[in-house]
Amino acid sequence: MSVRFHHKFPLVYTAFLAVTGITFDLYTLIFITLVLGVGVVLHFLTLREFGIAIIAIGLGFGSVRFHTNRYRESQNDLKQNTVIQVEVESLKKTAYGTGVLAACRAVLVDSNWKIPSNFKVQWIQTQNFSITPGSLLLIRDYTFNLPAKSENYTSFNELNYFTGVGILGQLKVANAQFYELKKDSMTLGFQRFKLKNKLEGMMLTQLTAPSFSLFSGLLLGDKSYLQKGEKELFQTAGLMHILSVSGMHVGLIYWLLSWPISKLGKRFYHLKKIEVVLIPVLWLYAYLTGMAPPVFRATVFISIMVILRVIFKRKVRLPDLLATSACLFVIFNPLEFYSISFQLSFAAMLGIAFLFPLWQEKWRLYLNKINGIGDLLGMSICCTIATLPLTLFHFHQIPTWFLLGNLILTIPFTVLIYGYTAHVFFTFLDVAFIMKLLSVLIEWMVQRVYQGLEMIASLPLPYLYAYDFDFMDAVVLSVLIVLTWRSFAQIPIVSKRQIAVALFLWSLFGVVENYWENPKSPFEAGIKCQFKDLPSVIKKAQAQSADTLYVEIVPKLKFK
Repeated sequence: MSVRFHHKFPLVYTAFLAVTGITFDLYTLIFITLVLGVGVVLHFLTLREFGIAIIAIGLGFGSVRFHTNRYRESQNDLKQNTVIQVEVESLKKTAYGTGVLAACRAVLVDSNWKIPSNFKVQWIQTQNFSITPGSLLLIRDYTFNLPAKSENYTSFNELNYFTGVGILGQLKVANAQFYELKKDSMTLGFQRFKLKNKLEGMMLTQLTAPSFSLFSGLLLGDKSYLQKGEKELFQTAGLMHILSVSGMHVGLIYWLLSWPISKLGKRFYHLKKIEVVLIPVLWLYAYLTGMAPPVFRATVFISIMVILRVIFKRKVRLPDLLATSACLFVIFNPLEFYSISFQLSFAAMLGIAFLFPLWQEKWRLYLNKINGIGDLLGMSICCTIATLPLTLFHFHQIPTWFLLGNLILTIPFTVLIYGYTAHVFFTFLDVAFIMKLLSVLIEWMVQRVYQGLEMIASLPLPYLYAYDFDFMDAVVLSVLIVLTWRSFAQIPIVSKRQIAVALFLWSLFGVVENYWENPKSPFEAGIKCQFKDLPSVIKKAQAQSADTLYVEIVPKLKFK
C-alpha cells in the first residue's frame, strides 16, 4: 500500500498548515476548525491528525497577529512626528537623490524614549549632508507616510512590500533637521561599508567597466553600476535573478568550498568534520552582502543542513530541511511571507525538492549522455513550474525565452562567479600574474555573456502576458501542479479525478466571472490598439515588445 503524503512528509505537511494559518482571519479560522471537526466525526481524520492541524494552523495565525501588532504599534509611534533615532544601514543612488535605509533605534513618545521593534524606515536624502552606513542620526520635524495599499491587483502593492521587508514607511525629510550623534566604527554596518569599499576599490583597478559592474551585481548584489540597457538585456532573457544575490550564489560558493573537502573525505573520513568551518565563511559572505533576506535564508538553510549532517550525523531530506526553515520563519518573522522575493524563493526550493527528483527519475534517462546539461535544464523547468502561479499573479507576464537564457547562460554566469571569487582571493594575496590571467579570462567571458544576452533580446515576442490572472487562478493552477506531481510521484492525496475537476472549476470560474462583471475598460475586446493608446499599466507590461497589441477584456483593472 502506498504511503499518504502527510505520513511520508509529516514535517512538510505541518509547515504547510502553519504557513496557511498566516493567511487566515478569525472567521476563516473558525470555519476551518468546524470543517476539520466534521472530518473527525465522519472519520476522515483521526483525533491526532485533527490536533496537529489545529496546533499548526493556530501557530501561524497567532504568530502573524503578534508580529502584525508590533509592526502597527511601531508605525503609530512614528506617526507622532516627534524625534527618531536611527542607524543608517545602506545607501543607494536614485534619480531623485540618495535612498537611505535605516534601522529604528529609538522614538521619542510622550517625552520618553521608546525602543521600537526591529523595523526600518527609508527616505530620499537630497540635502547636502554626509551620511555613511553606521551613522547614528537624530531626525526631527520629519513627516511619516504609511505605505499605501493598492486597490489594483496588477499594480505594485507598496504595503505588502514594506511589510515583507520590515520597513515601517517612508520619511519625508525636506524640512527635517538632522543631528549626527557619532560615526560608530564598531557597528557591523560601518565595518561592512569599509570592507565593501575596499573590495570595490581593488577590483575597479583590475577590471573594465562592464566586468566590474557584473562583479558588483553578481557577488555583492549592487546593481547601481549597471547601465539601463544592460539591465533590460537581463530582464528580457529572464535572468534578473542572477544579478540579485540570492540562495543560488550562497549555494555555489558553498559547493566550491565543500567540493575539495568531500573529495578528501572519501579517503580521510575525519576531514569531513572540517565542513563545519564553512558555516562562518558563509555568514561572512552574507554579512558582506548586507544580510539580504534571500542570502540570510539560504545561509540559515545550509547551516542547519551542515550541522545536522556533520555534528548530529543525521541524513537530511531536502523537503524536511525546507519545512524546518519555513517553521522557523513562521515563528520568528511571519511578516516576511508578504515579500514576493520570499514567496518566489521558497516556491523555487519546493520545485527543486519535489519536482526535480521526478525529472531525474523519469526523464533523465533520455539525456543520459548529457546529464549535466539535462539536470541544468530540468532544474530550470522545475523552478519555473513551481513559481509560475506566483509569477503570473504578481507580474502578469513571463519572459518567453527564459529557458533558452537559463540553458545558454547559467553555466557562463557560474564560471564568472567562481572567477570573480578566485580573483578576489588572489587580489588579497597580491599574486600579480594570476590576477592578470584571471582578468583576461573574465573579460573574455563577459564579452561572450553580453553577446548571448543580445542574441536572446533580438528574438521576437520577449514576453507572454496574463493581465487578468487573479488569486483564484493562482490557487487553481497551484492545485493542478500539485495534483499532477502527485500523479507522477504516485503519492495519494486525493482522487486522480480531481485534476479533471480542477480544470472544470477553473473554466467555470472564468465563465461566471466574465458573465457577471461589467468591464470598465477604455477599449473593447478584439481591437488592435496602438501602443501609445494603451493604459499606462499595460504600457509598462508591454515593455516595448511590439507597436501593437491584440487586447482582451481586462475587467478588474481600474484606469484613471
